[in-house]
Amino acid sequence: MKVVIAGLLAINNIIIPIFSFYILKNLSFTKSLQMETAAERKAPYLLGLVYYSITALIFFRTSYIDELISFIPASVAATILVLFFINNYIKISAHMASMGGALAFFIILHFYFDINTFFLVIGTTIISGLVATARLYLKAHTEIEVYSGFIVGFVLTLFAGYAFLF
Repeated sequence: MKVVIAGLLAINNIIIPIFSFYILKNLSFTKSLQMETAAERKAPYLLGLVYYSITALIFFRTSYIDELISFIPASVAATILVLFFINNYIKISAHMASMGGALAFFIILHFYFDINTFFLVIGTTIISGLVATARLYLKAHTEIEVYSGFIVGFVLTLFAGYAFLF
């Protein structure tokens, strides 16, 4: 069963999105992986929202999948939805939203299973700093776009964890 779950995750959240991006690029919805304009990011955000929502729905309807695993695609879908709407105003950093979500997940993991995730939290914090620095160095984002991305991912994942698990 674990192989089926891993296969579903790989197909629905890696293979299909890569194929979808290829189609979007060929149909001129996006020019490159950088997706520099708000218009270029709309279709990928909507498709990501659909893919993660489908995964979350399947996981929630499958009784043998732990709630902890089920809440992950749900929180990712919620984050993508918020990023989609914020995208109309600023080019919020999706990279940092994912880093904020990862950090929140490891904090939730600590409280949900009462295990020590100290090194995961420290490692994720360091990697978050490196990603933020890279985004700023490449001039892909402004400071407010980087910080707001992190905060959106962190807060939404904490909220989803609290809503689904506690």
